[in-house]
Amino acid sequence: MAHADATITVDMDQFCTRCRKKGAMQNGLCILCATRTTMEDLSMGGRTKGNPKARHADEQAQPPLIPMSREELDEAAQDLAGQIAELEEMEADHAAQRKTMRDTRNALLGTIGAVASTIRSHGR
Repeated sequence: MAHADATITVDMDQFCTRCRKKGAMQNGLCILCATRTTMEDLSMGGRTKGNPKARHADEQAQPPLIPMSREELDEAAQDLAGQIAELEEMEADHAAQRKTMRDTRNALLGTIGAVASTIRSHGR
């Protein structure tokens, strides 16, 4: 697949309309702001731009609640408690693994330093 050559022109005497730094392209943005805008547009996942306050309110709005019976709520609470306990157990396991790896790494660094010192002292 062939791609057409593209040219990006940056006028170092123009200011970016977004960050006000020197070096704007024809669209008025610097390369960094243009990249950020593109990434923001991609991360919006098809949402329309519009008013930032309205977007924030939409993001903060809770989804509609599903009616649940008392038994279903109790079951969901028990399930949540079980998942939280499982997560806490995983975090504790991971902390122990990180400590073991850190101790192993420090021991290896000490051994490497000792071997290097021995080699230097014997003139190799």
